[in-house]
Amino acid sequence: MRRLLLALLSAGALGGCATADITDESAPRIRIPAGSRLTLTQDVAIPDGWARVAIQDGAVVAARNDIVRPRPHCELGTDTVSRRDDPQIVKADEFVVRKVTYKDSLTVGRDNKTFTTTMLLEPGQQPNVKRLACEHTGDPMFTTRLTIEQIREALGGIIELQMVQ
Repeated sequence: MRRLLLALLSAGALGGCATADITDESAPRIRIPAGSRLTLTQDVAIPDGWARVAIQDGAVVAARNDIVRPRPHCELGTDTVSRRDDPQIVKADEFVVRKVTYKDSLTVGRDNKTFTTTMLLEPGQQPNVKRLACEHTGDPMFTTRLTIEQIREALGGIIELQMVQ
């Protein structure tokens, strides 16, 4: 009887450690499932010399130096560098998320940690559009992985994220 009670208590304690299905978009541990959709609501130009366009606080960032680093921002990436004589435009479209990766990296000498969420995209009507990477930086003791809410705030109405269940 004592062994049975101990086994039941152990199972209950371990069960409490299981990952719950989190639906609160302000929770840092919620995962973006494959099959989710990104809708680019307007055409965006890739800046000269870049293979990506940055978006922060719902606006396209004209120059890389204009990104406010601690704040969440996203970059829609392609496999082609835009050139002045051949500017690259990503047309308004819908993209399917194929895979999502989460990475955190410590900046040596700065005591900052960068958290990046990268959504790899299915080749669609614009197969050169490869990924949407969102990140923010902060104190490693107090900064966590980006929340869905923070990603949506960074994207504003330029890109909409529809998560699948």
